Amino acid sequence: MKQTKKLAAALLTVSMLAGLAACGPKEPKESEVQSQSYTGTAKGFGGDVSVTISVSEGKITGVTAEGKDETPDVGGKALETLTKKIEEAQSYEVDSVAGATITSNAVKEAAKAAMVEAGLVEAAAGAMKAGTYTHTYRGYCSDITVATTLSEDAITEVKIVSQDDTVGIGSYALERLPDAIVKEQTVYADTISGATATSNAIIAAVKDALNEAGADMSVFGREPEAEPAKDESYDTDVVVIGAGAAGLSAAVRACQNGANAIVVEKMDIPGGNTVRSSGVWNVHGPDQADIDEFIEYTMTGGHDLNNEDLVRVMVTNSSQIGPWLSELGFEVSEGGGSVKGLARGLITGYWDKLEELGGKILFATKAEEILMKDGAAAGIRCTSENGGTVTINAKAVIVAAGGFGYDLEKCYELKPSLTGMITNNQVGATGDGIYMAQAVGANVVDIEQIQAHPTVEQSTATLVTEGVRNAGGIMLNANGERFAGEVGYRDVVAAAILEQPGAYAYVVFNQDLYDSNGNIPTYDKVGIVAHCESTEEIAAYIGCDAQTVADSFEAWHTACENQSDPFEGGFTWTRDITTEGPWYVIKIAPGIHHTMGGIEINTETQVISTEGQPIPGLFAAGEVCGGVHGGNRVGGNALMDCQVFGIIAGDNAAAYCK
Repeated sequence: MKQTKKLAAALLTVSMLAGLAACGPKEPKESEVQSQSYTGTAKGFGGDVSVTISVSEGKITGVTAEGKDETPDVGGKALETLTKKIEEAQSYEVDSVAGATITSNAVKEAAKAAMVEAGLVEAAAGAMKAGTYTHTYRGYCSDITVATTLSEDAITEVKIVSQDDTVGIGSYALERLPDAIVKEQTVYADTISGATATSNAIIAAVKDALNEAGADMSVFGREPEAEPAKDESYDTDVVVIGAGAAGLSAAVRACQNGANAIVVEKMDIPGGNTVRSSGVWNVHGPDQADIDEFIEYTMTGGHDLNNEDLVRVMVTNSSQIGPWLSELGFEVSEGGGSVKGLARGLITGYWDKLEELGGKILFATKAEEILMKDGAAAGIRCTSENGGTVTINAKAVIVAAGGFGYDLEKCYELKPSLTGMITNNQVGATGDGIYMAQAVGANVVDIEQIQAHPTVEQSTATLVTEGVRNAGGIMLNANGERFAGEVGYRDVVAAAILEQPGAYAYVVFNQDLYDSNGNIPTYDKVGIVAHCESTEEIAAYIGCDAQTVADSFEAWHTACENQSDPFEGGFTWTRDITTEGPWYVIKIAPGIHHTMGGIEINTETQVISTEGQPIPGLFAAGEVCGGVHGGNRVGGNALMDCQVFGIIAGDNAAAYCK
C-alpha cells in the first residue's frame, strides 16, 4: 500500500514537472526583483543633502535626493537634474549644474558615499597625493580662490589666494575658517553663521582639493566632535543683547561712562542687519525749522502712528552722532541732510573701540531669558554654542536684538498682504529680544507694522539702496514704462511696483550715477547688474519694445528740463540719466525689510511694562523697539534710530548702575 502511494506521488511529481517544462521558464516581473536602498549625506549650500540609490543586481535602478535647506530655484534644480544624470550614467561622476556648483558637488559626494556602501565603487584608501591644489568658487560677491596644501595624510595649509568679498561679513569666514580646517582636519570644522556663502566657497574649494588628491572623505569630511557643554558665569555692570549698531553704540557709550559692559551675540559675527545697510543716515539741518520739517516728514511717513516724543528725540539728537563718531576715530562725512559712513566699517570700528575700553563680545551666545530680582532686571541667561548655560549677572540690561524680519511665518501672520515675499533680513532677525522682554512684563506696540522695501533683487535678497533712485535712477516696468515717483515713501513705491505686470520692475541708472554711489560696485560684484550700451539693449534685457524705453527716456529728459514730473513733484533733479550712457539695470521687487513694531520704550529708552511703568534696570534700543517709525520707516532713519537711542541707552544704563 505504501509503495503504491509512493509510486503515485512520484508519477504526479513527474507529471507536474513535465507540465511546467511544456509551458517554458517564467521570467520574474521587475517588481519581484530584490532591490536594496543605500543613502549617503554631504553638506550642500544650505545644509545636509541626502542621496538615496536603489540597487538591483549590481545596477542603479533609482536615485532620489533631498536637501530641504537648498534654494528651490538653484540648489533644488541641481537635486532634480543630477539624480537623473547619475541614474543614466550609473556613476556619481557627472557634470554639475551651472550656478549651483556647491549643491551639485554635495549631491555627487552623497551619491558616491551611497555607492561605496552598496559596493558599487571602492572607498578611497591609502595615502593622499601630496601637493598644493588650487580651486575657485563664488563667495557672496566675488570669486574666492583657495590653495589647499596636503601631505600624504593631513591638510597642512589652507590659504586664500585671492578674494574681494564683503568686509564685515565674508571677511570673518576668510580669517577664521582656513585655520579651523587645518586644526580640526575636516572641511566642516567651522561654518561662520552670517557668512554662509563665503564659508561654503572655502569648504567647496578644500573638498575639491581633497577629492583630487584621493582623500578618504569619511575622515576629512566628517563632522567634528562637539566640545562638551560647559557652563559659564560672568559679573558686569551692563549686559547688552545684540551686536548691531544699537547694541554696540550702547556698549561703547556705557564704557565711556565708566561702566563695565558685555555684549552677547547669537551669531558668529557682529553687525545684525546693520551690515546690510548702505551706511547712510539722516541728520537734521542747522535751524529749528529743519528739525520741525524733519519731524513732520517722519511722522507723515509713519502714517502718524509714531510716538512723536520718540521721533522728536531721535531727530533732535541726530546731528550729534557724526561728531561723536569722529571723536571715536571714525571717518564720516556730512552733507545733504545725511551722514555717510560704511556700515560694515562702523560695526568693526565699534567693536575695536569697545575692546579698547575694556568691554567684550561673546559670540555664538544666544540670550534666552532676562533675569529679574526684586522687580528689576538683574542679568540674562544664555545658551552657548556647545549647549552650555551662560549666566551674566548685571546691574542693567539693554535689549538691542533687532527685529523679526527673518521670521517669514510671523510676518505673514501679522500682515497677510506680505505673504510670499522674500526677506532681505539677516538670519538672526527672529524677534528674540521682543519675546524675552514680553516674558518679564514689557509692553509691545505697532507689532503688526512691517515694511516691504520696494527695491530688492530677488535671487540674492540684495537691497538696492534709495540712494540710487534719490540721485536720479528711474524705474521701468516689464513694458519699459516709467510708472511711479522713485523717491516716494517706501510703502507707496512698493505698492506701485506690486501693481505692475508681474509685480516687479527695473531700476535703471547711468555711468555717472554708478561712479558716484559706493554701493553699486558691490551689486555688480554680486552679479545682479546688467550692462547696456543703448536703450535698445535695455529693452532687450527687459524683454520689451525698444521704442517704449526710448519714449520713457525722452519723457524723463523733458521732466528734468522742466523740473516738473507727473509722478513726483518734490524731486531734487540731481541727475538726468538719459543724456549719456552706458546704462545699468537691476531687476527688483519688494521684499520684507523692517519691522516697525516691538518693545515700548520712553524717551530715556526705559522699557515700559504692560502696566505703563518703566521696568527698573531694563533698557532697549534699535529695531527691537516699537513706536519710533509708526506704520512705515523713512529711508535713512534706521541707523539714526539705532545710534541715537543706543547712545541714550548706554548713558542711562551706566547712570542706573551708579
